Amino acid sequence: MAGIIETPLDNKTTLKVPGLHDLPINVLLSHDQFATGVNDWYGHILTAKELAILDLINTITDRPDWHRAIFDQQVTAQWREDAVASSSLINDKTWDWCLQELQDKALQFDRDGRLVVFNTSSGVCKSDAVISSDLKSQLSNFVDLLSHEAIGQKPASAVVNLVDPSLFPLVYGRTKILGGGQSCGMDENSWSSRSKDKECLLVSERPQLAKEGSSWTWDSGPYIWSSKFQWLPCEVEFTGPPGSTDVRISSYINNLHPTNREMYSAIEVVISGSIKQWNEILVRNKWRKAINLFYGNCVSWPRAPIRIRTYGVEWKAQFPEWAKKLPDKEDEGKLSAEEYEAMCAQVEAYLQEPESRDKVYWDQVRTQRIPEDWKARWGLLRTALTKYGCTFVFEHSDPGTAYSYEDWKAGRTGKSIVGPAHFDYVCSPDYELSKSFEANPWLTPYEWMYKPREEDPDDHQFYTLALQDEFRDQGLQTVVQIHSIELDPETPSFPGEEWHTEGNANERIVANAIYALDSENMSEPQISFRQRCRLGGPYLGLRPNRR
Repeated sequence: MAGIIETPLDNKTTLKVPGLHDLPINVLLSHDQFATGVNDWYGHILTAKELAILDLINTITDRPDWHRAIFDQQVTAQWREDAVASSSLINDKTWDWCLQELQDKALQFDRDGRLVVFNTSSGVCKSDAVISSDLKSQLSNFVDLLSHEAIGQKPASAVVNLVDPSLFPLVYGRTKILGGGQSCGMDENSWSSRSKDKECLLVSERPQLAKEGSSWTWDSGPYIWSSKFQWLPCEVEFTGPPGSTDVRISSYINNLHPTNREMYSAIEVVISGSIKQWNEILVRNKWRKAINLFYGNCVSWPRAPIRIRTYGVEWKAQFPEWAKKLPDKEDEGKLSAEEYEAMCAQVEAYLQEPESRDKVYWDQVRTQRIPEDWKARWGLLRTALTKYGCTFVFEHSDPGTAYSYEDWKAGRTGKSIVGPAHFDYVCSPDYELSKSFEANPWLTPYEWMYKPREEDPDDHQFYTLALQDEFRDQGLQTVVQIHSIELDPETPSFPGEEWHTEGNANERIVANAIYALDSENMSEPQISFRQRCRLGGPYLGLRPNRR
């Protein structure tokens, strides 16, 4: 596939990167690239109970001295009581799983001073030990200087951008680049005279977009790419002995003057500390060969296995035997007056039975309001089927059902509670079985019991990363952004930013590091996280039209 780049993307040879020198900006990179959050990363679809587990673990690990208290039986007994009372999704079995995982995380936290939460396909690595008090003080002084220089700015919101990558980015058709691939260094001779350099080339007016059929990110579409601009990263070189994460910024940070050498040094320490955390959460892409109707493509290789693997739920409801004999509305005229009145009485009594809060949606069995004039509008059978849909309940699958916590830690997680549907059946359902469901619509919710199952997926394969070794010679590229939230009587509150991913797809950002430097006279700030999932899919026990 000609569009895929097989050579390293660096500044040591003639510059050949997406968007420059006739190379489309949305070309697929080589198969072993890291997944980005914008266009080529999909996580597992998680059950509501696993989401509750992740939320509970994150909440507890935010508490002071949690890594010691988690081994105190008296404390954990109170935490268990609070958790069960706060969520119907937390029961004894779920708490036992959380406790084991929290105790393992506490041991890791004691060793490394960091821990990973929300760890399913990717994760969030958090730590209070990466930035020393001296470095924090140093960074605070530098930010104060930048804020002083920004006096006079009055943004529409409370956010003051002190180092903004969107200010003076690479603009197609206007920005000049070093076509030979040289790095623009930190000394004055490297950057002050570059505008007259004979090797400076003007970037093309509009970058190319790869056409469908070539090696492009076809599932994303062009809307996530910018044909006008993209951020400029700084080059980061590894220094120190092998295995060290010490780094040196070797090209200027966009919109932070290279003469601010002390500030650059402080940012280098922040990047160095972030590398160990990136090693914990970066996700590799893995090439998947074409199968059935799917093209070959890159898929994300999760860092942690799913805790509760199921492709459906076991619904619980019983359609009355007498209701199976109810005729369709067009056939009700064939009943005698006595038969019709008797059936109406049965349906009316059925309508008085308790209902569930769970919502279901199958072809003829769905949760909806039954009209008062149901006899004239819907008839007997449709009314009974709708009431049937209002009685469905299911129990959330517990962790430890298909495999134990120890199995999960070892990656033995291929076994499912409810297995995946067979691909051939989903694409071409069995004719006789389909006709049977049409004749007996009350069986539709139990279709998963009748249709053939696909084999369970393979067990999980763990892997580790060490950017400081893998990119020792090549180095990294990072984008630095510094902003301040300034509140005053005119702007007394800040509602926060809308959820977003950093940059466009052009930048191919594979990880972020966020450090909240200081907070004074404010409520506790929060960060929300999302992960992209492929909803539906042929292997799930719920078709896309089922909610």
